[in-house]
Amino acid sequence: MAGAEVFRNLNAIENKDGCQVCHGSQSPIIGLLITDFPLEPVRVQLSMWRRRSLLWSAGSVLLVAVIIDLLMNRMVVRRLEHLVRVVKRIGTGDWGARVPSKSPDEIGQLVRSFNRMADGLAEKDRLEQSLKERTHQLQIQAARLSTLNTVATTVSQSLNLTEILDNALVKVLGLMRLQAGWVVLKGDQSQELDLVVSHGLPRDIALAHIQCTQNRCVCPDVLRSGHSKVLSLQDELECPTAEYLNREGLVFRTCVPLQAKEKIVGVMSLAGEAQAAQTPAQDTLDMLAAIGRQIGIAVENATLYEELRKEELLRRQLLDRLISVQEEERKR
Repeated sequence: MAGAEVFRNLNAIENKDGCQVCHGSQSPIIGLLITDFPLEPVRVQLSMWRRRSLLWSAGSVLLVAVIIDLLMNRMVVRRLEHLVRVVKRIGTGDWGARVPSKSPDEIGQLVRSFNRMADGLAEKDRLEQSLKERTHQLQIQAARLSTLNTVATTVSQSLNLTEILDNALVKVLGLMRLQAGWVVLKGDQSQELDLVVSHGLPRDIALAHIQCTQNRCVCPDVLRSGHSKVLSLQDELECPTAEYLNREGLVFRTCVPLQAKEKIVGVMSLAGEAQAAQTPAQDTLDMLAAIGRQIGIAVENATLYEELRKEELLRRQLLDRLISVQEEERKR
């Protein structure tokens, strides 16, 4: 093959015993064996092997990459995505969210550290909520004590019954942000109610409340039970006072008994704007009951003072009469 590349192989022909008959024994080499092999088939075969090797290598690399990706996705990415979801849940306030993990690897250590941090945050949030609730309760107690102190100061500034009730009613309406109220007291010798003071509505309207037809006024109920009663417009549908309050945009709020020790001496009724009307909370009712006890004690003190004043006046009158009789006797 002219011009073709060949692989030439030279092999020496040894002078063995069988060859010495013709060639003699003087030379150990009697000739050369020249063999030529064309390189083109070898190159084609090598090229085929090379392509197969590349294909196998590429396939192996791709398979290893897929396996590594699956392992990474299973062992790392999914666990990290779960961790991120739990972090978002905790960020929205779900303090009970945790990442379950028992793996001893680095991600497992990270998850356990994160869970410990989440436990700390949950405990911190619980303490903050407890502190807020306690602070709110203390604020309520402080406001209640301040209100009671204000009312106590107000009712202790006078021994005049009408002045005590008038000042106390004005102060309670201001503290409770209400617009109308009236106070009735029980008569000395009967269960009849007497209107003493009123604010925010005409006196005849307040008087109509305790003179309501068919005895539908709730004041007797509060006097009998000794408990504050939350009212609505429906409770006094046929009462002239309720009709007046309805026209003025007001509604009944509550009736508070005025209690002195075990004795109910009267009732304080309160009314407010219909737009802002809400059922009073229990702590508000408790505070109103405490105010009612303070006013009741002040009423009893004023009543005792008035009785003492009358007795002192009577004693003076009797003493003056005795002195006058003695003088007339001496003159006779």
